[in-house]
Amino acid sequence: MSSEKSAGVHIPPPAVFVIALGGAWLVHRTRPLPVFSREWIDPGRAAGVALILAGAGLAAAALTGLLRAGTSPHPATPTSTLVTAGVYRFTRNPIYLGMACLSEGVGLLANSFWVLGSVLPALVVLRYAVIAKEERYLTERFGEPYREYRARVRRWL
Repeated sequence: MSSEKSAGVHIPPPAVFVIALGGAWLVHRTRPLPVFSREWIDPGRAAGVALILAGAGLAAAALTGLLRAGTSPHPATPTSTLVTAGVYRFTRNPIYLGMACLSEGVGLLANSFWVLGSVLPALVVLRYAVIAKEERYLTERFGEPYREYRARVRRWL
């Protein structure tokens, strides 16, 4: 693989979460399975809003870091720079982690176990259909600096 190629990801990562959330919402509409009882719904929804804000903030910080470094956040385009600063010091996949937090927040806000549970299959699909390809590509593209980064920073947290 030359440095001009991309990771070869054909699934837009946000689509993985949208599809999972949409499917879960359809199940929730036909077979509701609430997370919270009436007395816990307000604190649960507040936690949902907090997760949505945290997830959106994490993803936005990660996107800003990529754009400032002059590389595209889209996994189907070539990566020009290995970004290891900012939120990338703590997680190798801050955008995906942010999307997962945002999705969990939606599940809490909707008070739906189905929506909460949809995040796990989305992460499994993301891990094998997206992240595995990205990691192979980045290893080939950047070599030892990327291997050192992988050894130093966890995939999620």
